[in-house]
Amino acid sequence: MTAVIGIACGGVAQAQSTHKMRVKIDSQPQQAAIYVDNKATGIKGYTPSTLRLPKGTYTIILELPGFRPVQKPITVTRSEGFIFTLERQAKPAVLDVRATSTNDAATGAQLFVDGAPVGTVPARVEVAAGKHRIEVRKPGFVDWGDNAEVAEGDQRQVAIDLQTAVKKGALLVTSDQAGADVYLDGQRRDSTPALLSDIPEGQHSLEVKKGELSWKQIVTVVGGQQQKVQAQLAAAGPAVGSLRVVCSTAGAEVYVDGEVKGTVNSSIQNVPVGQHIVEVRARGFAPQTVEVTVAAGEQRVARVDLSSQPEKPVTARLRIVTPVPNAEVFIDGASAGPAPFDKNDLAPGKHFVIVRARGYAEWKREVELDPAQPTTLSAELSASGTVKILSNVAGAAVLIDGQVVGKTPVVLDNIAAGEHLVEVKQPGYVDAKQPFHLDGGEQKILAADLSPLHHGPTPADMARRMRGMTSFSAVTIDPARFTADIAGGYVPFGQVRLTVGAFRHNWLGMDAGIELRTIGYFTEGLAHAKLQFVQAGPVAVGFDLAVGGGGGPGSRTDFIFEAGIPFTLLFGDLVRFTAHPYLQVYSDRNCPTPQDLIDDPGLSMPGQGEQKACAVTDGTTGPIRFGQKSARDRFNGARLMLQAVLEIAVTENVNIFLLFEGDPVGQRQALTAKFSSVFPNTDPQIYGRAGLTFKF
Repeated sequence: MTAVIGIACGGVAQAQSTHKMRVKIDSQPQQAAIYVDNKATGIKGYTPSTLRLPKGTYTIILELPGFRPVQKPITVTRSEGFIFTLERQAKPAVLDVRATSTNDAATGAQLFVDGAPVGTVPARVEVAAGKHRIEVRKPGFVDWGDNAEVAEGDQRQVAIDLQTAVKKGALLVTSDQAGADVYLDGQRRDSTPALLSDIPEGQHSLEVKKGELSWKQIVTVVGGQQQKVQAQLAAAGPAVGSLRVVCSTAGAEVYVDGEVKGTVNSSIQNVPVGQHIVEVRARGFAPQTVEVTVAAGEQRVARVDLSSQPEKPVTARLRIVTPVPNAEVFIDGASAGPAPFDKNDLAPGKHFVIVRARGYAEWKREVELDPAQPTTLSAELSASGTVKILSNVAGAAVLIDGQVVGKTPVVLDNIAAGEHLVEVKQPGYVDAKQPFHLDGGEQKILAADLSPLHHGPTPADMARRMRGMTSFSAVTIDPARFTADIAGGYVPFGQVRLTVGAFRHNWLGMDAGIELRTIGYFTEGLAHAKLQFVQAGPVAVGFDLAVGGGGGPGSRTDFIFEAGIPFTLLFGDLVRFTAHPYLQVYSDRNCPTPQDLIDDPGLSMPGQGEQKACAVTDGTTGPIRFGQKSARDRFNGARLMLQAVLEIAVTENVNIFLLFEGDPVGQRQALTAKFSSVFPNTDPQIYGRAGLTFKF
């Protein structure tokens, strides 16, 4: 079971004004569901979406299947946009652990993944992508273990084939010939007398050899038992002898090959020929053992002297009881067996006692044992579980119920069952908090995603963005920001522009605006828009257009349409150089029509040149002609203009710019002395202006 800790820093939004701002909420990737403050108010839209909110502080919640939810605070002071990045949520892999179809011995066995108990076989265990260690244990069977590597979302079946643990016994092999070689299943193991241990339970071939003599027999070994085998190598003859053990300790008992045969200083008859292990025991003395070889028909005398045995050490008694079944007792760190526990051979003094049971918190006590009286402890175990706490920031402090318990990543055992509060803290990040419930024996994984305290661009980032903002380059203005341009030159003589950012998604953006420009006797108003569709390193490319018109004295009018492709080189956030070829389509009326003069006889043109070009005579002469056109006709044309703009950031909020443009091929008659005395006789076809850009 995995619980994910979301970070929520903002409180409930408090409106500061009844006037609502336009707030655009976007995400990467898009189509995330948008909630404001809490999910109880319902979905407000899907990214990208524009909400209308009063000024104030809000908590924006974004949810998209397959991605971690985002919960972030925003402060609305004006119409603006916010974009959030969603982190993909990894799908857990599943280990399907079960017994094989031909051997169900693993059913009910304890299952461990990466060293942690996760239940019994069969089981389906969710794990993270990567390599994991799987172990299965069951009393009476050989432990099973293997590694499994899984990818995200994988389902891996693991078949367990438990093998029965082999029981082992021992053989005490003696013979009538000392030093005979002992072979077990064809392998030499020792020489007589020999104690062969760790022999697997079952039938085995036992052979004893010495020189030309040989003895062979099939023996059955019983697990947990020691059996005596006598090998008779010598030829037929007397098969027994006698034994006399001489000892100064009267009444001491004599044991031959583990069987009591009488007391010392007396004759023991019918002792089989061969080597024997003789042991002498007496109360208050340490037992002594010797090897004796008995020959056929002879009496063998062996002397054994006993030494006094030290006084039995003083011990104390400890009893431990608990109502929890299958609890295990540990004394001074070593396992002492299951509870209830009762031993009377413990050393007096202080001991550290631990009682453990699966699904319960450890019970610990320090106890002083008195040899004069037994000590009884009642271990009241409380249910507990295990919590693993992860974080996207390694080394973050972890607190459970206000107590520091470690740093991420951390595994905490023996957490009491019930309600708890986990906190993950790291300087420079917003604290993550999450309540959780833990059942006895449960293993829970909690993941904390810490977010930096500062959300959004830093003041330095904002300053760089402001310095790099321009009006004429292919890079569009950020949404909700705008620029104001003032310029003068030839031509036009004066120009004023306003441009506002309308849209941005990564390197795709759009802005729009209006402008006013004049050449003295013509004043034009235009609307313009620009689309940025490429930005790769220091290069940006866009598309722009402008449309508008105007007029002046003497019934002059014109119409302008412009469309071009700006190519911009970005030199850091200080300089922009833009090459901008564009098509200009125009329609100019430079003189009043005859009807205009009839309607207004007082209508005149300023300047001597204009009066001559547009003059009306008695009919023998008339207005100046331009090929097939009269000066009073409308002049329509198109020009391919080549423009270059250099924009330099003086401060974060002010740019200077120099603009040069021209048409090396065509001329525009409206820009000649024929219709305005401020111009030369022919259109110079090259123009320039300089100005300031103010950024807001």
